[in-house]
Amino acid sequence: MGGIRSVYDVRMQFKDYKDKHGNLYLTRQQRHLAGFSMYISNTSRKEDGYLCYEDLPTLGLPDLNFGTRCIKYGRFVIFYNERLGQKSYSSSRYENPALTELCDVVVRGCYQTGVYGYSCNINCPINCQGRRCDIVNGYCLGCTEGWSGSKCNQACPSGWYGLECKLSCSENCRYSDICNHVTGRCDRGCTSGWKDYHCDKYCDPGTYGPNCENTCSGHCFNGTSCNRVTGNCDNGCDPGYTGDLCDTACLPGYFGMRCRDNCSGHCLHNQSCHHVDGVCNHGCAAGYRDTQCFNKCPDGFFGVDCGFQCSDKCVNNKTCNRFEGTCDGGCQRPYSGLICDHQVEESKYGLALASSNSPLEKVKGTE
Repeated sequence: MGGIRSVYDVRMQFKDYKDKHGNLYLTRQQRHLAGFSMYISNTSRKEDGYLCYEDLPTLGLPDLNFGTRCIKYGRFVIFYNERLGQKSYSSSRYENPALTELCDVVVRGCYQTGVYGYSCNINCPINCQGRRCDIVNGYCLGCTEGWSGSKCNQACPSGWYGLECKLSCSENCRYSDICNHVTGRCDRGCTSGWKDYHCDKYCDPGTYGPNCENTCSGHCFNGTSCNRVTGNCDNGCDPGYTGDLCDTACLPGYFGMRCRDNCSGHCLHNQSCHHVDGVCNHGCAAGYRDTQCFNKCPDGFFGVDCGFQCSDKCVNNKTCNRFEGTCDGGCQRPYSGLICDHQVEESKYGLALASSNSPLEKVKGTE
């Protein structure tokens, strides 16, 4: 037909043999015609087309003045008939061979697509698929995505979208919304734990919440990811952190797994230990040593981090006080002072100070 046309019906006139004695030739011609089919197609192949009519045995012999309604769009009207060698045909209905003698073919419809009505002057509804509609009443021959109804002027029912409204919306749209009836998109985003256009993909590890917009704390136990919906660390927290999200460091004075361990209380300058491992990062107060400052100075040492050695002049070779280094039991003669670092000389005038080598402040005057 020279292009895609909007077809309403097709009429075919077959050659009619009649004689003055009756319908013998008419019947024979009908049996030649029997079994034919007719297609509307956009190509010259019937396999690509739409079957408009098929002559079946139950219909009786075909009329030589044939017509059928076929509301379709296409470029070719294809007439087809066959007598296959491997198939049996009833001699009372089928004449062999199939003989086609077409006298006239009339195709009625609109010259252009996208219109309908007696004068082909009414535009098809805007949501008709391909702007194609029934040439008589304007009913769409299919709707574009998201629309339904005879004239495709009704949005898909709630919870459905897409072509012919056959696709169901995701259950993961945020705020319990239904999706966009055309695209299926959750227009206001996804509920917690879901992402992407249709909210049909889980959050990537390390993210959680609506649209997976939040990042896990990074302190879930042993590097596990947080719950993609709540952000909670379902397997607990790494040492030094607490809370459902494991985003809160232990309170001052506590450290370790679930923040159940107490700091030693002996960090230098009364500082708290590190919340993860309990280490006193700035060292230990006088009298304590090691990283967490739990251990007392060993005999013979005193002061900050046990960094000073006791005097060997304490009475009876006793060790000094581990905090200040003092010889609490007194000094061996002729030594004096808090840490027995003052050597004196005996004279008729008493004891006189000779020297002082103390890590503490030097004592002024004499004893």
